[in-house]
Amino acid sequence: MATEDSSPQSGELPGLIDILLPEIPWVSEAVERAHNNLPDLGFAKVPVITPEDLIIAESYAAQNSPDRFQDLDDLKHLFLRVSDLDTDYIRRKLQLLGLPIPLPVLSFAPESLR
Repeated sequence: MATEDSSPQSGELPGLIDILLPEIPWVSEAVERAHNNLPDLGFAKVPVITPEDLIIAESYAAQNSPDRFQDLDDLKHLFLRVSDLDTDYIRRKLQLLGLPIPLPVLSFAPESLR
């Protein structure tokens, strides 16, 4: 396994992978929804968490570790790059989980989520 300071070894993919733990409240539904989100990655169609569920995940992570700036950066990137977000779904899930959009990225969120 490559460390943060080393180059990937043969057969390894560079970058970071987030692991979803099923006891976190939003994970089960997000994983289920990923089965219908199958982008072609060039070698196969792979279930991938939707941008909406990723926004929920990053909001959850930011609430639990506000000093992890990567989560805020990920949220900003999603808000700026994904134009067809299901904001009704995001708003309902955030309300259900009692999660706010973190203040540092709120201005980048679609108007319907502010």
